[in-house]
Amino acid sequence: MRQTRFNWIVTGAAAALNIGLNFALIPKYGQIGAGIATLAAYALMLVGMTWNAHRLFPVPYQWRRVVTVAAIAVGLTVLGKELDVSLGVAIALVAVYPLLLALTGFYLPAERRLLRRILPAR
Repeated sequence: MRQTRFNWIVTGAAAALNIGLNFALIPKYGQIGAGIATLAAYALMLVGMTWNAHRLFPVPYQWRRVVTVAAIAVGLTVLGKELDVSLGVAIALVAVYPLLLALTGFYLPAERRLLRRILPAR
């Protein structure tokens, strides 16, 4: 679409948020505060750029599926980090990921049919 005039507003707002949160969070929380500030700034940039892109060129994203994939991935990552798991357990957490997606009803009927075809029979 070649319409980038809104991008500098979004990135500027994200930079301002990052700087403001750095001043607010680093004195008390140190590098964790800096990480939180950066995460918040990137989240704002993601939302702003996505909104702008959708405004210019609407795409019917399946937001429930996007959120499901991200939430399960983040949950498993946090679980692995909090439990400080070994490599074997980390691999098991990765292997559980598609199963958790199945339990949440993530897969579409066509995807389930494909999985039944390519996975070995029980």
